Parts: sequence; C-alpha cells; structure tokens
Amino acid sequence: MKKRAITLIELFVALGLASIILSILFSYFVQTTRIDIKISSAKKEVLERQYLQTKLKQVFASISYPADSKKNAMFLSSKNYLYFFFDNQIDPDPDFSGKVMGKLAVNKEKKLILSIYSKNKKRKETILNNVNQAKYDFLVKDSNKYLWKASIPDEDLPCIVKISLNNDFTFAFFIDSEQTVVTYLASK
Repeated sequence: MKKRAITLIELFVALGLASIILSILFSYFVQTTRIDIKISSAKKEVLERQYLQTKLKQVFASISYPADSKKNAMFLSSKNYLYFFFDNQIDPDPDFSGKVMGKLAVNKEKKLILSIYSKNKKRKETILNNVNQAKYDFLVKDSNKYLWKASIPDEDLPCIVKISLNNDFTFAFFIDSEQTVVTYLASK
C-alpha cells in the first residue's frame, strides 16, 4: 500500500475550516470580555449607590438640633448644598464624635461630598462620583397637608429629605423625630 501525500486543496480546506473555527472562538471571547466589563461597571455603580444610601441613611437617622439651640435651622439648602446637624455618635477621631455639622455638596470635580465640621477640624468624604447636580426637597407639614418644598422654615423638621442626583435617580431619607407623624390614607 502506497502512502498518499496531502494535496494542496486538502491543505486549503483544512486551513479554511480552522480559520472559521478560530474566528468564531475569538468573537465569542471578545463578546464575553465586553459583557464582563459591562457587568463590572454596573456592579461598581450599584455598590457606589448602595454606599451612598447606607451612609446618608445613617446620617439622616441621627439628625439633631444644634447644641446651642432648640429652634435653630437644621437644614439650610441652596443650589447643590445642604447643611444640617447630626449626631455622629462614636468616631475614631474624638473631635468628630457627638453632635457635629454636616454639609452635603457637589464639588468642582463632580463628586458628592459629605463634609463634617467639628469645633476645630473639617473632614471630607466622597459619597458618589460623577454627580453634576444635586437637588434637595423636603416633605413638611403645611396646615393639615404634607407638601414637598425646596426649603423649610427654621423651626420645622421635615419628615423626609429627598435628594435627586443628575435628574437620573432619587433617594429619600426619613427623618427620625418624635414630633413628625406621617399618616397614609387609602383612597378608593
């Protein structure tokens, strides 16, 4: 029996099939890599928003009056700024323990920053990146109705603080207060 050599056509057919199989595999790996990048980006964004929600929930749950007054402004809101007093509880730095003033603002680098002011020091913490604007609204009791307002009177404590970022997503935080009771009525 004579051994037959591989013809040129057989070689081209084998190379063609191998190139088709390799191009399919390569496109699959490229598509998988792109999906992994999108998933990682989405996971990072969700974790950032979750951190914002957790941190601000902690802050707004401990809103308090300033140490020197019972009727002073607790919330001062202007374009992209929100000032308030809160109980920071126990902090590794004793200067930032207890009642402190906080400021929530968007800085020039488009970051939502929580600044905490003690008597002698200031500390900044980045809460969220890529924030162009922040809008603050407050749910307050006006007569016998609850209304959303952009600012609140000095002596009032809002029921809810609503923070809208980039007009894309909104967070709402309940203010823990003995004087604030919100009743929901079911309508038919």
